[in-house]
Amino acid sequence: ECGESIELWVDLINQGTEAATGVNASISTSDPYVIWLHNTTSDYPDLPGGGTGTNTDDYDFAVDAGTPHGHIIQFNLDITASEGGPWADSFSVPVSCNNPPYEPSDPMPSDGATGVAVTVDLSWTGGDPDGDAVTYDVYFGTTDLPTVLLCDDAASPTCSLPTLDYSTIYYWYVVASDEHGAATSGPVWEFTTSGDVGPLEYASHLVDDDTYNESFGDGDGIVECGESIEMWVDLINLGADPATGVTATISTGDPYVTWLHNTSSAYPDLAGGGTGTNTDDYDFSVDADVPHGHIIQFDLVMSASEGGPWADSFSVPVSCNHPPYVPSSPMPPD
Repeated sequence: ECGESIELWVDLINQGTEAATGVNASISTSDPYVIWLHNTTSDYPDLPGGGTGTNTDDYDFAVDAGTPHGHIIQFNLDITASEGGPWADSFSVPVSCNNPPYEPSDPMPSDGATGVAVTVDLSWTGGDPDGDAVTYDVYFGTTDLPTVLLCDDAASPTCSLPTLDYSTIYYWYVVASDEHGAATSGPVWEFTTSGDVGPLEYASHLVDDDTYNESFGDGDGIVECGESIEMWVDLINLGADPATGVTATISTGDPYVTWLHNTSSAYPDLAGGGTGTNTDDYDFSVDADVPHGHIIQFDLVMSASEGGPWADSFSVPVSCNHPPYVPSSPMPPD
């Protein structure tokens, strides 16, 4: 292999019928990737007719580290014996300079990750130090040494997964192989999927238009033009498992709405199928000249420690109707 220093032993055969004595051989090559270190000549034992023998001193050479993979070195032999010669012959030696692929690394999901979505794909960092084409076999399962070959000869460092089970530990590892058959196996990685949480959705809302705190209105629980509103929005967890670390952000593109304070809020933990209200009210005002019957659309983006984000929206009507004027200016005059 490239970069190695070699002791080479070369057998000779006597093609005659009589013994060859005083056998000696010199070895040479014009190969630019070979550097001779020591012996290039050696004696051999006497070779009976039809017999073989090995050099008594090894031929010593080094192979350049930059030798191309698969390069062929041709060696030339000049052989003599007391009874005759010289005879010339040659032989070839292939050089293997292939390095195996890099060990797969940087898994996604990361090793030991928790709360991973049940719809996720695998990826990692691969490659080869020689720039060879690399394919990947991915073994995946719920045992700590998975045996199911999920992706076979993948051409890129990715592997698609089916929808996984909730709250389950999965194990996986990757075997990288180059075009010359060298292979490197990565470590076993693991991750845990999230519980059956979400999606979270809008459930209901409450309008506070009294004259306390941030609100200012007539206290009838209806959004009316010119009022300042504190709004409480209930969310529902449509999953089976609890949602923790719940937050929501509210927005609208309505030109008649001005946000006064909070547009995001934490929520209490939501049991599976349960609801909860924002811990900080959403505060906005409505323009005084909103057309009567105007509809404001609010948009919610919700997330939890176990998943998300989820998006939902809801609508709130605005009442800007005024009663008729008090009749006046009677005729005949009062």
